[in-house]
Amino acid sequence: MKYLIQLLMKLGMADYVAAQLSRPSGFFGSRFIGQMMNKSNADLELLSLQCAELKPTDHVLEIGFGNGKFLEQLCKLASYSKVY
Repeated sequence: MKYLIQLLMKLGMADYVAAQLSRPSGFFGSRFIGQMMNKSNADLELLSLQCAELKPTDHVLEIGFGNGKFLEQLCKLASYSKVY
């Protein structure tokens, strides 16, 4: 994955890559950038869950932390809560 990013940078597509990293969209953004971000953010998301020490009755507001993959883990902890 990182080699694809490096290739795009060498081809003069730095602005495109930067825009995708900022706000992934389209096929390239959802298939490649989104997956790369999920992998790179996994440790940070796990640490966030551990530090929060959530209880099933807690209310959580999750704002803009990646592409929503984190919400899957968060919802498993909030078994008595509703997710909108």
